[in-house]
Amino acid sequence: MERIPKRTKAEQEILFRFDCEERVLWATTTAQWVARRWTRARVPLAVLSRYPDGTAASWAAKLPWTGHKTAWLRLVSLSLPTVRARTDPRAPDTAGAVLPATNGHWARARVGLRSALQQKDALEVPGA
Repeated sequence: MERIPKRTKAEQEILFRFDCEERVLWATTTAQWVARRWTRARVPLAVLSRYPDGTAASWAAKLPWTGHKTAWLRLVSLSLPTVRARTDPRAPDTAGAVLPATNGHWARARVGLRSALQQKDALEVPGA
């Protein structure tokens, strides 16, 4: 049995296209993990193409515009990979860090100057 080459990560793609005439969002993918996510989220999928061995190679979803973008944003969110950040042992642990009580001398000086100018402007009578 001959081995059928599948798409590499560089060849996998996810496309979104809005059709103005039909007022629908077409979402297509060649990434199997995205198709699985869309299926689990109960997005109706159609298989666009197949490999020679019969397994699905690309999928499409059609979402109509309902006046709310929630379904579209959910579909886009499902299409994004979840990447875990690498932990750097040199990076400081800021999870339990406490912010300073003040913003420093210059921040207080600017705020004080601004409020003093506002008070001065409020005391002046226009046209006098």
